[in-house]
Formats: sequence, C-alpha cells, structure tokens
Amino acid sequence: MFDFNPFNLRPEDLERAADEAEKTMRRLEQVQEELSGVTGKGESGDGMVHAVTDANGLLEEIVIKPRALRMPSEDLAEGVTVAIRAAQEDAERRGNQIVHDVIEDGGGPLPGMPGPPPKDRRE
Repeated sequence: MFDFNPFNLRPEDLERAADEAEKTMRRLEQVQEELSGVTGKGESGDGMVHAVTDANGLLEEIVIKPRALRMPSEDLAEGVTVAIRAAQEDAERRGNQIVHDVIEDGGGPLPGMPGPPPKDRRE
C-alpha cells in the first residue's frame, strides 16, 4: 500500500489509488469466481450416506445406499445429518483455503474477508 495524505493530493496519488482499487477488484472477482465453484463432500460414519453441498452449504446431492434403507429411521436420519454436516464443513474449509491462498498470493487481506483457515488437525 502507499501513504495517502488528502491535504497533499497529487495526480500520481490518484492514479496509484485507482490502480490499487483496480487490483483489489480483480482479486475480488477471482475469489468470487473460485468460491462459486466450491463444493463440499461428506459421508456418514458407516459410509452408507454421501452428501455434496455447494459453497453456501446448500445440499446439491445425497446418495443413500440401498442397504441403509433397512436401518432404523433414527439411525438413517443421523447418518444423513452427519453426512450433510461433514459436506458443509468441507465446503467451508475449501472456501476458506481459497481466500487464504489469494491473500498470500496477493499480499494482503481483502476487505471483509476472513483470515487464514485454522489448521485441520486431521491432516
């Protein structure tokens, strides 16, 4: 960034400010484009239910293995819930990673964007 003094404004200061704004807009567009393609995947603990969510955590797909239909309804409901939550968490983690990568590559955070994602202890 650069120092900006409104009382000592020069044309080159305005040009630099416009260039910085343009760079930020390009970075925002890049983040938005990448985030729009994010999906998350999750499954139940027993692998009987698989879910896919979009970047906003909305369910896009759910697959229930036929054998799961013989389970008690409470167990099946729990498996569906676990799979969807896992997919939502995966989508959030992937989205945060995209933002983090752009911040690292671009040299600074974008306005209103979260910081780097927490380290996943499972990795």
